[in-house]
Amino acid sequence: MDNKTFSGRVIALPVETKVRELDGKTWLGYNLVRQGATVAIGDLSSIKHNIGRIQPDIYIGDSAVYRESRAHLYKTLTKNGTKVVVLDTEGGIYYSPEMYLKRLSPEILQYVDLLLSWGQATDRLFRDYRQNGHTQSRITGNPCFDLLMPNLRTFFQQQTEYLRQKYQNFILINTKFGRFNHFDSKLDHKKLLYDNPEIGQFQEELFGYFIEMIQEISAQHQDLNVVVRPHPSENHAVYKKRFKELTNVHVAHWWSVHPWALAAQAVIHNGCTTGIEGSLLGRPVISYRPIQNPTVDVYIPNAVSDEVFSKDELMDAIESLTRSPEQSDRALQDAQIGLLEDNFHKLDGLASTRVCGALFDLSAKSERNRVATKPDHDNKQGGYMISKRVVAALTRALHLFRAGNHKTQKNYRNQKFSDLTVTEIKSILDKLADIENYQENILISPISGVKNAFWLSGTKQ
Repeated sequence: MDNKTFSGRVIALPVETKVRELDGKTWLGYNLVRQGATVAIGDLSSIKHNIGRIQPDIYIGDSAVYRESRAHLYKTLTKNGTKVVVLDTEGGIYYSPEMYLKRLSPEILQYVDLLLSWGQATDRLFRDYRQNGHTQSRITGNPCFDLLMPNLRTFFQQQTEYLRQKYQNFILINTKFGRFNHFDSKLDHKKLLYDNPEIGQFQEELFGYFIEMIQEISAQHQDLNVVVRPHPSENHAVYKKRFKELTNVHVAHWWSVHPWALAAQAVIHNGCTTGIEGSLLGRPVISYRPIQNPTVDVYIPNAVSDEVFSKDELMDAIESLTRSPEQSDRALQDAQIGLLEDNFHKLDGLASTRVCGALFDLSAKSERNRVATKPDHDNKQGGYMISKRVVAALTRALHLFRAGNHKTQKNYRNQKFSDLTVTEIKSILDKLADIENYQENILISPISGVKNAFWLSGTKQ
């Protein structure tokens, strides 16, 4: 990419879940700007509802799962000459190959120019499945994982030190019960994930084991703090209510999981991406598996962790770690490294560079066929003729469900993406520039009329 430039092309980089994606997508935006692009980054809902103001040359979507609103959005983008790229935010962790393929809707892929694969494994699945010759794929890895590599993980140093000071010795427990303990308790989410009720039933039973396990750790290790970090789609209030009498149990969901994993004495999970992230960070990671179901167990995060199958085994593992904390760093075995490299491509800290290269190649070989002759950042709709049907569909969309009252939907969106400020973006960019020894400023400016979204651009454009 050294001699390549995007020459001011506009790239939309929406973020659905702030704590999970913002650091990694800002890292990608940082690299795109250094290659001459202008990047629109921020809240997914705000960006897609104001796509006419942004008028991107390239739109990086978060999924190819079918939703009516997503189909309308991608169709509108395509009609106006925008290249649609998908980097699936959950494209590396899946229950089974069959379940992964359900994330690749033909109705969506007909509008997708490029699918960015997390690794060889999912790329093979896509190529065997591909039903049209339109959508191409490129194996890039996920830029979010770049920040876990030794040369970049100092990015989390300040946050890690703060958490160690605040919580002292603590165990981090990540939960993933969105099909049972969803934010909107009125809906039966146990049946929603690709019409597989087994997932919800499994989560309901496992949830009970996790509650008992947390209470047991709290009772047996009064000298330890226990930090419970719920999944972004869960009802966090359920945990706060359950553990309000336990003074050494804390429910927290701020910042990305990475500084928490670095600061913790151990990470406990079941089938969670955190198992992979913690393992890549060299931390002790335990997969607690008191029940098993081959149909819905998530293989990779468990396989790269130290698996325990009973509460007694878990307590022994915690006792061992707390007795010898200086031995807490953990090295992956060769088989685990091979599994990760097949599914997350090289793990060399260069996924962002590969994504930039893939986007440049896509941009360079295509002629723009846009209704508007020139993007105008302050023009409300520009050349984007968005029909009333599309606007209505976008307004109705709420990721996993379309029902529920307005207040519940608003609160759920706020949990997944709280307000974003210039200060937050600048803090991330400054840390990246320090690590990379990059001297030129990246400009941050509000997108006129768009909440929680900003332009990133270079000083020489």
